[in-house]
Amino acid sequence: MNGVLATVTIQHVTVMNAVATFLKIALQGKAEQTKRWYRCRLSLLIRFLGETRLLFDVMESDLIDWRESIERQGLSPDTLHGYIRAARRLFRWLYKRGLMSADISQDVTLPRLPRRGRSGISDHHASLILEEAKRWSVRDYAMLLVFSSTNARRGGVAELRMSDLDLTAPEPYCRRLQVFEKGLKERTVVMDDETLSALRAWVAVRPVGSPGEELTDGVNFRRGSDHVFVTVKGRPLKVDSVSEVIDRYKSRLGIKGRCSPHQWRHRWFRRVLSNKMPLVQAAQLGGHENVEVTYRYYGQFAVDELQDAYDRHYKS
Repeated sequence: MNGVLATVTIQHVTVMNAVATFLKIALQGKAEQTKRWYRCRLSLLIRFLGETRLLFDVMESDLIDWRESIERQGLSPDTLHGYIRAARRLFRWLYKRGLMSADISQDVTLPRLPRRGRSGISDHHASLILEEAKRWSVRDYAMLLVFSSTNARRGGVAELRMSDLDLTAPEPYCRRLQVFEKGLKERTVVMDDETLSALRAWVAVRPVGSPGEELTDGVNFRRGSDHVFVTVKGRPLKVDSVSEVIDRYKSRLGIKGRCSPHQWRHRWFRRVLSNKMPLVQAAQLGGHENVEVTYRYYGQFAVDELQDAYDRHYKS
């Protein structure tokens, strides 16, 4: 045993110690956003059980009482689902690490979530934004097409490096990108011909900065920064700045509703599943760890695929 619990025995581990160790060890390498998500949800559990309460004394009935207490707060099914899912992962991990004699959370039920597809930004609004970007910015147009055709997440697009693409390779390799997302997990995404052409156009005029230029954060900026999407001074475009680019077009065009980078990702799933891409392939291309995640959020768009399978295989 190491880390936070190195100097205490299992019998003396407190709830606070257990959660701190989980956050430190189980979530190492995860994106900071993921860590904040768990920290926020488990803080409510800590408050209910008590920071100094011994983990050894926590029972299944305590978790059921906790579940009922947060359910009485009138939380939405999605929010309640998140709190319980975080707690279940915590206690499952504690059991696997030998810090508990049993997984006392396995019978703490998750609320049933309503079936709904996440359709994302509309095709009409996406087309308006793309057309406006094409008129105003080679960079923005290429970046938005990457979102549109590859389903890469915001962090993956912001961190995209020149070494992650090979635009001069033969087909189909020139249309593949390596992106690093969610705590630097690497995956391959595929783009269409229009995105390839837009990226080539952007790379041809992409600023690379000046030798020895000093950035505001004190880091020495070298000529030839490897980031694909940079500012007019050749500085890497920050993650939040990616969203701001879309927000500017949204404001300029007077578009209402959600247009964030993740809405473009939802749109990608909606489009490929509506066009009858098999669910398993959509899950793999979309970077989901398993097809159940894809089905949970986008299953309704795969109904046509399921009906086609039914018609092929069912014989009266």
